[in-house]
Order: sequence, then C-alpha cells, then structure tokens
Amino acid sequence: MVLGIEKVMSWFGKTLSIAIKEKIQLAGLAVILLLMVFTLFLDISKFF
Repeated sequence: MVLGIEKVMSWFGKTLSIAIKEKIQLAGLAVILLLMVFTLFLDISKFF
C-alpha cells in the first residue's frame, strides 16, 4: 500500500516522509494484531 501511495505521489513530484511511513506501518500492524486477537477469541469462545 505504501508503495502504491509513493508511486502516485511521485507523479506529482512529492514523497512521503519517514514519519508518515512509520505511522502507516504501525496502523497495519495494529489491524493484523486485532484480527489475530478477534480470531483467537472466536476460537476459544467455541469451547464455552
């Protein structure tokens, strides 16, 4: 996703800063972790 955003922005002569890239990656990691917790919760709740 970051590469796609950078490609579109490069057409206009702009770039993403390192801080924004880090925030995008952190948000992606948070989404993945939330999905893992949600899936684990659903699996464990089947036993009770």
